[in-house]
Amino acid sequence: MAPAEQDEVRENIISYDDEGGGEADTQAFDMAALQRPPPPALPPGPPHLAACLAARLGRADADPRAPPYDSLQVYGYEGGGTPCGSLSPLGSSWGGSEGEGGDPGEWGPLFHTLAELYGGQAGPA
Repeated sequence: MAPAEQDEVRENIISYDDEGGGEADTQAFDMAALQRPPPPALPPGPPHLAACLAARLGRADADPRAPPYDSLQVYGYEGGGTPCGSLSPLGSSWGGSEGEGGDPGEWGPLFHTLAELYGGQAGPA
């Protein structure tokens, strides 16, 4: 750094080594940036919420471009006619056949607690 540049830096340095030093230095920042503007004025009266909501609902109902998000969904016939068939066998009890996973007691030590929950005879752990 050139000597002239060092002098410029020193001109901007203020010594704050004394107690309370710098409190009188009000030129280093803009006080307007610290002031908050007054809050905006409230409307003269309370709005009628029910009337506002009814008006907005009427506009939404009359809009032909709005999708029917609140339409009735019927799930009574879900899965009918599909190759998957019914999910009701999942809720039935264990049949004990090999196609359903075999005897829970034969699943090994990792499934000991699960076999006890489902009534299978768990092997030694």
